[in-house]
Amino acid sequence: ARPSVRLGFNVSAHRSNFFMFSRFFHQVHLWLGLLTGGIAFLLCLSGTVLVAQIPIEHWVNQSVQQVLPQGEAQDINTLIPKLQAEASIPYTGVTFPAFPTEALVLQQGRSQTYVNPYTGEVLGGIHQPTRDFFMFWFRLHRWLLLDSDTGRPITGAATVAFLMISFTGLWLWGLKARKKPGRSLRLRFKKVRWRRMNYDLHLVLGFYALIPLVVMAWSGLFWSYRQPFIYSTHLIFNGASPPPADKSSTQEKKPAREAVPLADLPYTQLLALAQQQYDYVGDVSLKFPTGTAPVQITKTPRSHFWSMPVRDRLEADAQTGALRKIEPFKDLSAAEKILGLIKAIHMGTIFGGVSLWLYFFAA
Repeated sequence: ARPSVRLGFNVSAHRSNFFMFSRFFHQVHLWLGLLTGGIAFLLCLSGTVLVAQIPIEHWVNQSVQQVLPQGEAQDINTLIPKLQAEASIPYTGVTFPAFPTEALVLQQGRSQTYVNPYTGEVLGGIHQPTRDFFMFWFRLHRWLLLDSDTGRPITGAATVAFLMISFTGLWLWGLKARKKPGRSLRLRFKKVRWRRMNYDLHLVLGFYALIPLVVMAWSGLFWSYRQPFIYSTHLIFNGASPPPADKSSTQEKKPAREAVPLADLPYTQLLALAQQQYDYVGDVSLKFPTGTAPVQITKTPRSHFWSMPVRDRLEADAQTGALRKIEPFKDLSAAEKILGLIKAIHMGTIFGGVSLWLYFFAA
């Protein structure tokens, strides 16, 4: 008699385990969708509205953001200290736009005041009703209109659930695509009942929207789980934990609450320094220092339909304008680049108008 040979691989048992695994994914996909689908709907709805905030606010605020060039601009070395002295609330920074048809932007924390650089006239701030409208949607998106301590854990947990729904959904889509590839990639409208149409909309459109939605959800975890997100990003992309913060540098740069930010700076030298180090067309932002702290300078290239909003940084002496430190974006580590662009990644401005429209339709 021929001896029996055992291969150590039971096909039927393997197939049984595979389908049990798939059924488990189906249950996870189903119940997480039922439990958190309402929150995901609100997050995507509010996110869709917030995608339109930048172009709408730019259109509404043209009267204060745009200026007509009238000869030579005023001397910024005297104009900005004069505006600081006249302000009821001290300005904390200034942004010099890349083009001569745009107003200077003076910051008061998160508020902006626009100034005509040719006449020195204070044009005003942004249109407040428009900002209040988008703030409502922002609070809904971040905290579900609750206080932050209550809303943040809810949206964070719902986002984690959404990622699990997305990955299990991709697995289930693969099972369908393996049997009928064409049916999983295109919609049919003829002789299709409403239940089948509803299922196909979920299956097909869910697949095409999967990548941008996963990127939105993953990047959104930064605001719910900031420290774990930073740590894991460094661990994944740099292969090491994040470097410890420089406490002495932080204490030196942290302004005293009662100190007025210093606006009497050598602006001409600082702008020339920024252009010398970063020779491209972009907006230059200066953070007014306090005490003996250096001036923090950031230059950002003017975004267009396909561009990344990178930020090149440097530090300069507040008295002489001499260079003290330079931090070009290209020299950052992979994790630092991702964390520096995390807001643009989440909001869809990472590649200008291309990604903005992609996010809009996906959400």
